[in-house]
Amino acid sequence: MISISSDHLILAIILFTAARRWANGDPLAKRTPKPIFVPFGFAAGFCATLVAIPFTVNWSYPLHEHLQIFESEIKPASLLTKVVYVPLLEEAFFREIILRNLAARIAFWPALLSVSLLFGLLHFYSIERILFASALGLLMGYVYLRYGFWAAVATHSGVNLSGTLIPYLILSMQLRGI
Repeated sequence: MISISSDHLILAIILFTAARRWANGDPLAKRTPKPIFVPFGFAAGFCATLVAIPFTVNWSYPLHEHLQIFESEIKPASLLTKVVYVPLLEEAFFREIILRNLAARIAFWPALLSVSLLFGLLHFYSIERILFASALGLLMGYVYLRYGFWAAVATHSGVNLSGTLIPYLILSMQLRGI
């Protein structure tokens, strides 16, 4: 039996949209950022997550159990997925497809607020994460508007990397009594 996940559906939509835009002479990512914007976006995303970690990580799990969860997330394949695949997929879907099409029909800022709220709702682990993801959606939407698609992807990558590594490091130090 074939199983289709939401990631497969989103990827199919992105590929369909990219093919349609390519056929019409309209590239998926219109802006090419200056090289400095990509690492700057990555650093901004990394720092934005540092502020929110105390509020978005469920610290009530037993320490060993929590550390096991994060150890599974820092394996190379999992980290590559979180830092490369997911940001590309989500930024293409939320910013390039939904935001870009919605902003063509209504003003940019109401479109950005709507897409950011949708982005937050799809990260529905807890109310704190919904609020945090919505705020990050605003940040990545602004970065997308100002600096382009690749800078938004880099920002998203920084968020995902710090949201995985920093809690793991904190928990590891707590377990070792540092």
